[in-house]
Amino acid sequence: MLKTAVYTFSLLILFIVGGCATPIANEPDISEEQISSFQLKAVKEFDRLEALSDPENRVSREFDISEGLKPRVHFWFNVYTKYGSSDHVIHHSRYPWIVFKVINTEEIEKSSLHKWTKYHRIRKLVAQERKSIRKTLQKLSRRRSYKKLSPLEKQLFDRLKWVRGKRQNVFKFASQHVRSQLGQRDFYVQGLEHSHQFLPFMEEEFQAQNLPKELTRIPFVESSFNVRAESSVGASGIWQIMPRIGSSYGIVGRYIDERNSPYKATSIASKLLRFNYRSLKSWPLAVTAYNNGIGGTRKAVRKTQTSDLAKIIRKHYKGSFKFASANFYSSFLAALYAYEYRREIFNVNGNRKPPATPLEKISLDQRFRPLTLLKITKLTKEEFLNYNLDLKRAMAKNVLLPKKLKIFLPKDAAENLKTHIALADRKVPKKS
Repeated sequence: MLKTAVYTFSLLILFIVGGCATPIANEPDISEEQISSFQLKAVKEFDRLEALSDPENRVSREFDISEGLKPRVHFWFNVYTKYGSSDHVIHHSRYPWIVFKVINTEEIEKSSLHKWTKYHRIRKLVAQERKSIRKTLQKLSRRRSYKKLSPLEKQLFDRLKWVRGKRQNVFKFASQHVRSQLGQRDFYVQGLEHSHQFLPFMEEEFQAQNLPKELTRIPFVESSFNVRAESSVGASGIWQIMPRIGSSYGIVGRYIDERNSPYKATSIASKLLRFNYRSLKSWPLAVTAYNNGIGGTRKAVRKTQTSDLAKIIRKHYKGSFKFASANFYSSFLAALYAYEYRREIFNVNGNRKPPATPLEKISLDQRFRPLTLLKITKLTKEEFLNYNLDLKRAMAKNVLLPKKLKIFLPKDAAENLKTHIALADRKVPKKS
């Protein structure tokens, strides 16, 4: 329990780290002298924040939360375990753990309005709140005295009082970095439901590659294990692999996109992460490079002359290395610890879930059309695509599949296909 006590104390001072070690353009910093000033509420029995201390040692020491990242991880842990999809967290984008206000839109969502009317009303409300906070911060930046503050001014003043620097500069900088983050608790719980089908295979694949199984929790951050997830920049599947990566590995074609197969994409993700780790010698950097790219991460290390991710974030928040990249590893850690303590946090009982369907990987030794495979395996179209999402377009066009293509099938369906292939081989006349 000593470890828990030490970590809890560290969380009491989460405002201290994360500032910029080399301020630019009058950028404020977090004061190291305020280490014992910030306090969290005392917890009773098991509080979800206890998970971040890993009291049961469920997480490999390779993924301990460093002092420099604790406040950032704490913010994302709240995003995944506290705030739901009706919560819009308005916060400081450079110091995400500084939360200005949380807007709950559940009342609008439960109203009888049309869904698009609700959507636009919520967007307008959140935008107005962000604007109000930004304007109030700008107003504070022009004040010479901070007496007789309005309730909102006092609230923002208190949120930022641990940030080191001239008050006017602190408030001006904050006004330029107001951001809103939608709560992810609901999506994370859905991810828990979806993940149980894939994680046994994924863990086995990663362990076969001599990689920590903890890395298989990255899809909670990327997609919440939504197998049909697509991003605005073209990333696809539970691992959100970009088109250029898919093309470089030869897994994206006109009719087949293996990024959309959780099983095949897991193999590619494991290769990417292994390459990143061999190049960067650090899991914080290797996981960051999964989001930022190996080139951008190497550049950040070179420019800052350090491999400490927290220091890199403070010194190199520019170019491609901004909010998404600066927070990717911390959000991964938050998702990882939330998963390892999912029963305590979300009150989910893993024993109630049906076991994952065992699948067999088969390499086609001849060319088949998808509809022919349905007849042979006795699977419905929906069942077949459930295990082979990479073949959705191929199925729609019923194109000839290439030789050596790997497909995944349940045991009975796999046996049907192997029997068919064996019988077909016997019918082929031997060459004299």
